[in-house]
Amino acid sequence: MTGTITQDGKPVADATVSFVSLDSNQSSVGKTDASGNYQLTTFEANDGALPGQYKVRVFKFEPTEELANVETASDVGEDVMEEMPSNYADPAASSKSADPKNLLPAIYNSATRTPLETTVTEGENKADFTIEGK
Repeated sequence: MTGTITQDGKPVADATVSFVSLDSNQSSVGKTDASGNYQLTTFEANDGALPGQYKVRVFKFEPTEELANVETASDVGEDVMEEMPSNYADPAASSKSADPKNLLPAIYNSATRTPLETTVTEGENKADFTIEGK
């Protein structure tokens, strides 16, 4: 399953697209590229969605500063694995950050309220969706 997500005639980049099955517990997910195109994954990368009826969720969260600044051991090398001092307090553990902001209308992030629906059939499928509102 592939398709394009647009809002106000423009592609929606870096959004998560989630197909929530109305027939089973199965769902499929994908991410839009810079052109708003998505390809779904269910079991293996880009394998699409199983046939059936789906509600379609689309959401895009504003990147948080904490996520943007996260470094992993592979980013900075093995030397970060040094032992921390016994009085070390993780600043992130003590601060409660606000929930990330959804940059798309909230209704599209709800499996029960989203107006977006589609039917997937055997073979290749394409479904384009337009996000209304701000």
